[in-house]
Amino acid sequence: MGLKLNYGFIIFGNLIIIFILSVLIYDKIYKLSIFNRNNKCYFIVSLDYLKECANNLSENDKKNKLIIIKNNGVKMLNRFYHVDKMGNITILNEKGRLIEQGIVIPLYLLLLTWPVLVIFHNNVMFLVVVTTLLLWIYNSIMIYLRYKFDKTIDLMNSKYPYKHSYITYMIFFNRLFLIESSFILLPVFATDNIYAVILLIYILFRLNYHIFIDKIDKYFNLNLLDKRKMDLKIYIQYILVMFTLSAMAFLMASGIRHLTF
Repeated sequence: MGLKLNYGFIIFGNLIIIFILSVLIYDKIYKLSIFNRNNKCYFIVSLDYLKECANNLSENDKKNKLIIIKNNGVKMLNRFYHVDKMGNITILNEKGRLIEQGIVIPLYLLLLTWPVLVIFHNNVMFLVVVTTLLLWIYNSIMIYLRYKFDKTIDLMNSKYPYKHSYITYMIFFNRLFLIESSFILLPVFATDNIYAVILLIYILFRLNYHIFIDKIDKYFNLNLLDKRKMDLKIYIQYILVMFTLSAMAFLMASGIRHLTF
């Protein structure tokens, strides 16, 4: 009983520490000089400029609420930005999003899950967490290579104050696919069900498919960065995440082989 309480204290205490760190330093990480050598990983846009952009939007874009000016910030494509004391908002560009995706989030995930890795070191959960972290790093490296070496990709700047370019599109949707894969890894490791493996392969295919989404979009002229298409795709992806959760529960119920190794 005492051992379980100690584990609970470690996990709960770790969550509190991570929350405090998130509040205190998360937004400051991207201002560090180490991340802004040669070119910055963010750009600053004034609230006045955004108001001008909002006024110049087409009626269709206004109807779809492309930019919403609020009292305490700005909402653009469902992402909220705080306005600082100087009347500006800070937007991460592709470099900033890659730092977030490839360095900051994996570190946070490691800090969040280290109690699981220690407590369940001989449990299937250990394999799930480690595999998820490896997939996250693999995805980040692949998108970074596209960002670094493919000069045909248009990048964001201060005149492009929206949520997605092709690089950030890859990051956003592949993040959902990584979450899906982490759900399905449990039945992959804990059951003998071949359907779990097939579903994982399908999710990983979509992960790699989206790394070249700009080529596919331009070849078929799909205009995937359009807000309405983006909103529809986000809605569909969230439904698929819920489907993956349901599939995980069903596959686990079909028969657990073991939870330890």
